[in-house]
Amino acid sequence: MSDLQRLSLAKSRLNNLRKNKSLFDLTAKKIVKSFESFISDEREDDMKRIQRLPTLPGCLRQKLLDGLCELTSTTIGEDKQMQELKRILSIFTHLLCPQIKEIALNGMLTFSPKQYRETALSQILILIATHAPNVLSLTLNVKKSCVKFEFWRRRARVQAIARLNKLRKLKLDTHQVKYAEAKEICQQLPNLKYFDVRLDMSDKSIVQDNIEGFKEAFSQLKVFLFPSEWWCETTRYLFKQCLQHLPQLEVVQGCVCSSLYAPTLASPDNFGDSLRPSALFYLKVDWLKLTRPWHLKFPNIRHLHLEGNYGVSMEYIKPVLQFKKIESLKLNDFGGKEVVETLLKTYGHNLHTLKLAFRSFPLKINLKTIFANCPKLRTIILDHVNFSESSAPVKFFPPLKQFTWVTSDSAKNAFLSNILQAPTLETISIYNENYDVEDLKAVSALIAEKKILRQLRNFRYTSSLIEMENVNLEFFRAMSDELCLICDLPTADGAVLAVQVDKEKLETWILNVCGHELAEEIEDHDLICYFCLWHAEFQWKFDEMEDESLVWWPRNSEYLDDAAKELRKNYFEGKLEQCWVQLKKIELPKSDDGEEERIVEAEIRQRLWKCICCGKRYKYSNDLSRHVKKMHKETIRCSGGLADMSFQKMLCLICERPMADGAIPAVQVDKEKLETWILNVCGHELAEEIEDHDLICYFCLLHAE
Repeated sequence: MSDLQRLSLAKSRLNNLRKNKSLFDLTAKKIVKSFESFISDEREDDMKRIQRLPTLPGCLRQKLLDGLCELTSTTIGEDKQMQELKRILSIFTHLLCPQIKEIALNGMLTFSPKQYRETALSQILILIATHAPNVLSLTLNVKKSCVKFEFWRRRARVQAIARLNKLRKLKLDTHQVKYAEAKEICQQLPNLKYFDVRLDMSDKSIVQDNIEGFKEAFSQLKVFLFPSEWWCETTRYLFKQCLQHLPQLEVVQGCVCSSLYAPTLASPDNFGDSLRPSALFYLKVDWLKLTRPWHLKFPNIRHLHLEGNYGVSMEYIKPVLQFKKIESLKLNDFGGKEVVETLLKTYGHNLHTLKLAFRSFPLKINLKTIFANCPKLRTIILDHVNFSESSAPVKFFPPLKQFTWVTSDSAKNAFLSNILQAPTLETISIYNENYDVEDLKAVSALIAEKKILRQLRNFRYTSSLIEMENVNLEFFRAMSDELCLICDLPTADGAVLAVQVDKEKLETWILNVCGHELAEEIEDHDLICYFCLWHAEFQWKFDEMEDESLVWWPRNSEYLDDAAKELRKNYFEGKLEQCWVQLKKIELPKSDDGEEERIVEAEIRQRLWKCICCGKRYKYSNDLSRHVKKMHKETIRCSGGLADMSFQKMLCLICERPMADGAIPAVQVDKEKLETWILNVCGHELAEEIEDHDLICYFCLLHAE
């Protein structure tokens, strides 16, 4: 391997280490990527590598199998599809082993011609039963593969599934399965606990089956999910049988919905006292049935849904205050403020999800009351609920991840700034437009300054207005406009997409010049402002860094319009510098004549590097680095500030960090080769000559090796 290849490999490894993914994940991703090229175009070298897959450890084969099953094909033509199917089945077979615990067939069947997919699925199931007999979880999500056929038409598929006697979870998302076949599968799998199946609810044998046969087939299940077609008599009958004869079931019928928008369990209000105690986690109770002792029939309920009447009294709700394990509470027009606060005081200490829906009579409640009673709350959904004292600041926030708010028509000038300051919010959904305009402007400024919503991933806004001119847009501009990836400032003067630059070189540049790593991996849609591009180019040209291998920015000016070219010319001539002005309104007291005066104060943010030791500022980070090494060489930097600094130990020559785990003096290494290494790998020269007494920490030695 040549020196250039070694250098390239070292840089690639450094870039990988700076990413959030582990080397294990990066390795698996790279191998799965090679699978795609092999499937589309088989080569002899690739086939040799495929044949070595059985030598990999079981954990890596599981990871590769997960990635392989997610691949999908867009190939057109039966002959090409058959070739691709043959290749992917070859990889699939070589990855299967007794250590495989989970298989989810999501996209594999897209590699097969439609008329051959039934046979291909049978072949895949037989391969699993033969080579991976210890599978614990099997998901056949044929919906993604666009397969439209009667899944259990061939007997071989039922028999192949039945051979997986250690299977605990079986999920068939979109297949029509006959009731008798579902019974046979469960009877053959004694360890099955989770069964999600699309039963043919028109099958009359569901109603005709005897009780003993039903209990024998499904008695071991804890989760039994089937289509929730409540208009169908067989659905209601099967649900009733589950409640009466399968007391160990924890979840039955339909799908578990974390947002609680859809009920997961219809109210079992037609069973009376004959119902046996059940292990069910989900319960929906209508207000007319509140007086029954539901906590005795369902002692393990975690998710409680109370459907109701706004006028329900405190005395009437006492029976539903007896549950011990409630984690999720949904109230639909159930009681007034007093009833809601009583339920929150009773169950709030353990709640992670709360939904309050009061469309008939909008509820008004204090946000602080909810947070004070629900310290573990992660999801809150408010439908036609208004906050009293909404402008008062909130000092305590639970670990809130999701917030949904549908304001009522009666709500006026609702405040968002308090709830949006929850530090862990990831998903926000807001509806209607009854929000205070001045508060929206404050929210807009807080977002632009990155003081709130730093972890936001999803934002949804739905308006009831046909014409959007009446909506204040400042808030939504702050939510949607991206800042520069490097300087975190608005890109008002123009920017380029990260896809237009060399991202690996950019990561190396940021680490070496800015002295820090990026928190997240660079995406193609990230923006880099013109000033950061030109600043890097200026530094490269005039700071003795003219090495072509460092250039990450576009080398031509095609990305610039005439105005941007003029801007660039003035920048390189020193006639302008980047700055960002944030305007703030300051209200002054009223003057003697009653007129209210306002002034606007401009704050100019300068991009200067500040020394944490003496406070001196530098325009460029490398100037600051030279200053620190020369004037504060004995200083150990720490997060606490000047008061916590120590002057007792030297820093590592390379990483400039404390050497608590040990170091060696520079006299023990080849100093000339070390200087060459730092120049090539780190991208800069040392500010001073290496002295014999300089120290190099163990981690830098090991990292380089």
